[in-house]
Amino acid sequence: MGTIAEVVEKWAAEAWAEPPSIEQCDDGLATLKFTHKSECGNFDGYLDVNNAKSVIVIYLYAPSSFPERSLALAIDAVSRINQNMTIGSVDIARRKENWFQFRAGINVEGGDLSIAMLGNLLAVAVSTVEQYFPAMLAICFAGVTPEHAIAKARGEKIEDAPINKIIAEAISAEPLLNANVAPSPVLSSWANELANAISVHADANRWRLVGHGAIVVHDDMERACNMLRRVADEAGMRFVRIASDDVMNIPMDSVDPFFSAAPILVYLEPSDWLNRLDKNADSEQTNKIRKFRKALTARMTSFDAKHPVIYTTSTDKLDSVSPVLRKRDLFDRYFHIPNLSPDMLGTEFINLFGWENCDASITDFPGKVGKLLGDEFDNEHLRVLAALNMSRLAGCENRKLAFIDLVDMVMAELGNSDIAVRDDEAVLRHTAIHEAGHAAMAVIDSNGKNTPEYSTIVARKDAKGMVVESIAYSFSRGDLFTYANFRHKIRIALAGRAAEEVVFGFDGISDGSRADLENCVKLSSRAFACWGFAPNMNDAETAGSNLAVILGEPSPSEMLHNETLTRKFLASEYAMAVKILSENRALLDAIADRLMRDSVLNQGEIAELYAAHITVPQCDSHNRKQDLHKVKMEVTNGN
Repeated sequence: MGTIAEVVEKWAAEAWAEPPSIEQCDDGLATLKFTHKSECGNFDGYLDVNNAKSVIVIYLYAPSSFPERSLALAIDAVSRINQNMTIGSVDIARRKENWFQFRAGINVEGGDLSIAMLGNLLAVAVSTVEQYFPAMLAICFAGVTPEHAIAKARGEKIEDAPINKIIAEAISAEPLLNANVAPSPVLSSWANELANAISVHADANRWRLVGHGAIVVHDDMERACNMLRRVADEAGMRFVRIASDDVMNIPMDSVDPFFSAAPILVYLEPSDWLNRLDKNADSEQTNKIRKFRKALTARMTSFDAKHPVIYTTSTDKLDSVSPVLRKRDLFDRYFHIPNLSPDMLGTEFINLFGWENCDASITDFPGKVGKLLGDEFDNEHLRVLAALNMSRLAGCENRKLAFIDLVDMVMAELGNSDIAVRDDEAVLRHTAIHEAGHAAMAVIDSNGKNTPEYSTIVARKDAKGMVVESIAYSFSRGDLFTYANFRHKIRIALAGRAAEEVVFGFDGISDGSRADLENCVKLSSRAFACWGFAPNMNDAETAGSNLAVILGEPSPSEMLHNETLTRKFLASEYAMAVKILSENRALLDAIADRLMRDSVLNQGEIAELYAAHITVPQCDSHNRKQDLHKVKMEVTNGN
């Protein structure tokens, strides 16, 4: 070893109780690997020695890495830090992970290297990392902008800015609160508790009552997150959302990344870290989860009342949350939020693209809109995309949007597509009869109440045609699903195949009913296995014949019994579907003929055909005329 390496080795012997050794190479290079203990955690360091060039370079690394999504912010922060550096520089070392690094070198050619010089070099490295590492954590995890975080780390006075502005300017942070998110009274009450605790500088006991951690129990995780964002907004707190992939990478065992952003509400996206673990599980992932929970527990139980950091998350089932996390001072507040009513869901959705852009078929019936959305778009991301599609349509066609536009968007699965090449007339006629069977059965079996929104023989993806049942009819039923509703859905599903038999005979039945039959089997099997329904429930002798519902995994005998009931029921209802369509052949043919001509029929057109062609028994003629008049009025009003 040369003189420089000897000085480094001597310095190491004095600086550490257990001195690290120098690894040397044949080309005159050597490296001292060391660890420095700091209040921010343990820093890994490397001192590279080049004897030939009389140069030494120190590298010091912060104890935790930064998520990839925050890399642009981290690079911006590094640039701001280096503008004021007089010795050395900081950087993001991009390897398998992204690490905060300090680097500085000394050229001792023509001079002497001393132990004091090495001590000073390490001191500069340590003080630099200790000064800026907490700020980098606040930027990368708490969403604070580089401008504010770095200025605060330097002790500079910065102008006060609205809480959310500091977050919103950071490109990786969550957007500001969506004003269209429906409020929750119970969460608004908690927001008031938080705001009061902050305003009176509450002590640890008061904060324990408010809660250090909370869980929102709701079916839609995206909505749960947005409701918690509203809580932060109402409480005057910052809000940050940590993606599920990044949650267990939060450096809980070093500097608190959220400390400088307090008061702050942190939303941890639910994933494996939240769920129950198998007590006997012993895998790398399981051990990682346990380690994270231990660090999170230590962080939450050492709550700082002067810098409140509230951790939140969400789940659809509270029982699925690990008991380890459901303890005092951890996640000990639970808010059960029911699903939005169709009216609230529809109102929220219309707000996204503007009531002024809609006609009365949408604005007068937000519940109907909400019912359609709840059935087809079961999370907020999809509903936002749907609203964007509606805005595009309004802009491109320069007109007000109608409910049929929503239905068409659902059928197109939020996309635009070219019209498929039209089949030859014989094939198209088969499709028209099939779809006419569905449409005719829907309106006949409901006495005109379930007049389909839409029927088409325009091919889309795997379907050659489609019928959309009345959303208003479904909405009026609410959550109630009776045996009559069940039987009605089965008859509609079977009616496509039944129509083919009525018109083309047994030999003319096509293979196009597979999806319909699959849905019938699934629904019937569930009804008989879980709900206590039975075939011919309108008969007093059979209504209570199947009350022994299946518990847990079905036994072979239960499976056979269920299959027998399903086959018997579907055969009986198929025969009834054939009978109904045969008796109303005029309506079936009329709908099919119009589909052949126009390809698409809306609710009003189907209602008109029903009024003109339905077979009315003489004894029921007065009541049926009243029903038809009511249907016409509902369609005219947009129902």
